[in-house]
Amino acid sequence: MRYISLFLKERILLLQSSGGMTMYDKRKLNKKKFTRSLLIILILLSIPTFLIKIWVNNNSKKSSSAYLTHKDKPIEETKIEDKSSSEKSNEKDIKKDNINLDSKPLNINITDYKTFFKDSIILGDSISEGLSFYEVLDTNNVIAKKGLTLYKAQKEVPNIVVKNPKKLFIFLGNNDLFEENLTKDQFIKQYSSLVNTIRQNVPNTKIYILSILPVSNSAEKENSFLNRERILSFNNAIKYMAEKHNLNYINTLPVIQGRENLYEQDGIHFKYDFYKYLLSYVENYIKENNI
Repeated sequence: MRYISLFLKERILLLQSSGGMTMYDKRKLNKKKFTRSLLIILILLSIPTFLIKIWVNNNSKKSSSAYLTHKDKPIEETKIEDKSSSEKSNEKDIKKDNINLDSKPLNINITDYKTFFKDSIILGDSISEGLSFYEVLDTNNVIAKKGLTLYKAQKEVPNIVVKNPKKLFIFLGNNDLFEENLTKDQFIKQYSSLVNTIRQNVPNTKIYILSILPVSNSAEKENSFLNRERILSFNNAIKYMAEKHNLNYINTLPVIQGRENLYEQDGIHFKYDFYKYLLSYVENYIKENNI
């Protein structure tokens, strides 16, 4: 501002010293000088504002950049360790069995499953809701909710504690796969967390993990994130987790192989007969393998 004042004084002295001109010439000259002076003053006044804007923008970009870096940090993942040769061999066998739903159906002897599961709980989503809906099992033996995921299932642990079952069958995972960007590591981290919470609260309950069932061929076409290979990949990760943490893993695929007529129209849920086959198969598997 000091420089602007000095500049104005010089302009005034210059105007006072100009002589030998007509009034018109003086006015014309004064008008030019005034316009020039005003332009210079405006330029000088705008410089500090321009510099302030640059400083603010630079600091704003730094702040924004720092926020994005923090925001975009990947979710912490639990890495699945290298698998043994036997695990890799089992993985190949699972894939071989799961590729085609139209293969010859397994002969499953229908058992008195209500007696076998009387001291058990099935924890699951809308697929498991069918167990109580069709009265295949008593409602006391089923904890299931539509849309239940591994994360949401944590809220059901108090209900498991109240019932304190001898056996707990976890039949979850389908709803988690609807999150297209979910990785196996994130999925297993959530699964392990649920299992640990259950073990801490009901340490004497024997835990069984049931595999994720593939959807029908038509449902797979409509829901690409439920494709056969992705489900197999997640099942292999579940199996590996079960072996690592001494849990009982049961591959439920044989229940529906060759029985695609058991699917409801949406190709994801199941009809009444499916549940009789499922419970009988699980009972026979446990008895045959003494687990």
